[in-house]
Amino acid sequence: MHNQVRGGVKRVQTRSGEVGFPAYMPVTTFSGDYPTDRLIQPFLSRWAEITMVSLHHARTLTEKTALPTKALFIDSGGFACLLNGFEITSRDDGTGCIVKVVDGQVEETISPEGVLAMQERLADFGATLDFPIPPGVTDDVERRRRMDLTLGNAAWAKQRHQGRMVLFGSVQGYDVDSYVECAAAMVALGFEHLAIGGLVPRQRDTALIEEVCVRVAALLPAQGLLHVFGLGKPEQVGRLMQLGVTSVDSSSYVQTAAAGKRWDGLACAESPTALEIAHAAAANLQFANRVVRSA
Repeated sequence: MHNQVRGGVKRVQTRSGEVGFPAYMPVTTFSGDYPTDRLIQPFLSRWAEITMVSLHHARTLTEKTALPTKALFIDSGGFACLLNGFEITSRDDGTGCIVKVVDGQVEETISPEGVLAMQERLADFGATLDFPIPPGVTDDVERRRRMDLTLGNAAWAKQRHQGRMVLFGSVQGYDVDSYVECAAAMVALGFEHLAIGGLVPRQRDTALIEEVCVRVAALLPAQGLLHVFGLGKPEQVGRLMQLGVTSVDSSSYVQTAAAGKRWDGLACAESPTALEIAHAAAANLQFANRVVRSA
């Protein structure tokens, strides 16, 4: 990957072409479960160069040419371990998987090799399979297990990653020091680009989020990228960009529109139609993009 900085924008060469950072990556889906996503997708490229798709929804993609923007980021898949019926399992080589167990039988497995294979086939950007540590996990042994497995998966992926897909090391923690510890270990593994996860359930703790971002950003080389998963409200995004974050992803632009709100302060219809929600979502994304560019 080749990086250049022009006019305050970091230009990154991917296999799909050059894209710019800082960036607000709209999260979208392709399964048909969310009709508004389908309505707005033809317009995403006006305000975004990179689309974020979850590992779950990326499974519905057969080819990258169906995407609404130039580049694609497939996330780590780690969020699944927070869902009912899924659990984290460890393997003898120090890596970990997420499995769905139904009636005592393993029905689905999310593995580091499966995640990397899908990302390398379809994506321009990807992140290593990680294991979030939400505030409700207070047992120190379990916290350490999740961090160790997150690092084990990152080491595995770093050794086997090939091609031009840009690979981010996924950073997890439960307080500032643990996030920084995990990030430092990722850098020691050779990662130039990091993606911080697990901050959404902590989004009201502004001091923690900002200190984590500042300290993790300080660990990266000048050409490094720092992504934050899931935080997409404009008032917070602008501040994160000032602290060294180079990209965020969120579906907030659609969720806010579905709730009948626009970030630019203009009024929405009282009982909006699907088309009116899509129009408001497009306006929200445009507003978020302006915030990012002006940070």
